[in-house]
Amino acid sequence: MQLFCLAHAGASAMPYARWRPSLPRWLEVCPLELPGRGARAGEPLQRDFERLLDDLQAAWRAECQGPCLLWGHSLGGLLAFELAHRLHAERKRAPLALFVSACRAPSRRALAPRLAEGSDGALIAALDELVGLPRAVLGDPAVCAEYLPVLRADFALAESYRYRRRGPLPCELHVLGARQDSLGEEELRPWRREARADIHLHWLEGDHFYLRPQQAEVLQLIELHALRLWRAEALPMPLGA
Repeated sequence: MQLFCLAHAGASAMPYARWRPSLPRWLEVCPLELPGRGARAGEPLQRDFERLLDDLQAAWRAECQGPCLLWGHSLGGLLAFELAHRLHAERKRAPLALFVSACRAPSRRALAPRLAEGSDGALIAALDELVGLPRAVLGDPAVCAEYLPVLRADFALAESYRYRRRGPLPCELHVLGARQDSLGEEELRPWRREARADIHLHWLEGDHFYLRPQQAEVLQLIELHALRLWRAEALPMPLGA
């Protein structure tokens, strides 16, 4: 089984590779990288939502070898949701489960702050208020010069998104929220209309960037549900399960 992972705005997906030693070998972590960062740093940034989905869908086709799960954090959660709809429409082959982390429900996206067109100073100040940026980002002009164009492009991408009401996805949906994040019940509960199968809302300690400090709990949750879904699909049992 494969776990395809999408990162938050401004970030590379490659840090998800750090999950591999902590997950069983039968659950393969597959970072889905966006243009303009990580191994794709030489490619132009993408601001068109549908073209980016074309890109991600092609990457998924090249890598997917069987049953899979989709995971996305923040902007990555929105991309994972729309990618799941693409996969279901194309092959009637939705992922077994979709995990969306610290991600406003798509029907609530119109209420998100508009940040892409502000000055660098205004963008940094707004982000610091929303998520508490690390001091290394706020105080280092070189880091800002490298980080802000990617971040601004990703916010432009998110702000171009228009929600379309469709039939619910046929897969399980797991919504993860952080208790100290600015996204609360009002922003996360509307996810329940987006899937036909079971929907689970999990609350963890921390702020918007809870993944690193809560990594063990997050991976335990993913592994637990991956193994249950493997059994439910009547697949041959993975080694070590």
